[in-house]
Amino acid sequence: MPMMVDVSDVHGLLAGIAQRHFREHAVREVDTLASFMCTVKAKATMSGEWYQWKKVSKYVASGHQLFRSSAPNYNIREGDRSQRLTAPAVKFLTDQGIDSIISFNEFSYRDDEKKLLADAKISYLHFSLEDYAAPTLAQLESAITFFTDPKQHSTLVHCGFGHGRTGTGVTALQLAATEGDNPTESEWMNENYVEEPVQMEVLRKLRGKLGKS
Repeated sequence: MPMMVDVSDVHGLLAGIAQRHFREHAVREVDTLASFMCTVKAKATMSGEWYQWKKVSKYVASGHQLFRSSAPNYNIREGDRSQRLTAPAVKFLTDQGIDSIISFNEFSYRDDEKKLLADAKISYLHFSLEDYAAPTLAQLESAITFFTDPKQHSTLVHCGFGHGRTGTGVTALQLAATEGDNPTESEWMNENYVEEPVQMEVLRKLRGKLGKS
């Protein structure tokens, strides 16, 4: 019997491949690295040093706001370790009402950067994940517990570039808010930019567990 394949799964897979291809070859595919970095910097400045800043409006728990972005001052050439949290970047967060951060960046903020957050009364939860990796089910559940804490009202999720790991975290929070019903798998990749099979797999495990609770 021929194997049946969901067309939405194929579209999602192709979207994930395209996203990864762009990231791995961006330096070669733009006219010059310098012009690309200027573009990134210009966009980052518009969002207070947070490139790819976006408010997540679908499937979010009532009374809570959810945002996503790249790491602050992210540099594609240096990757995760390029994150640099400055006083202006923190001020942008407070101006947006952010009171909590969930980071899936491989590297934690430095002590002086954590102090900036503490002084601004911004809670910080960090999971060290290499690029393209997936958080564990336990880590996603910890992120959900952190997000749903009554003390938190407006949360930012970021990794490095702001796609795969960030998208996995955002999707997990949405699944928790809808008891596993939404978003659909096609939205995981096409809208949230979940990239890797391992990221899809842990989200399926979470969805299954939420559906039984």
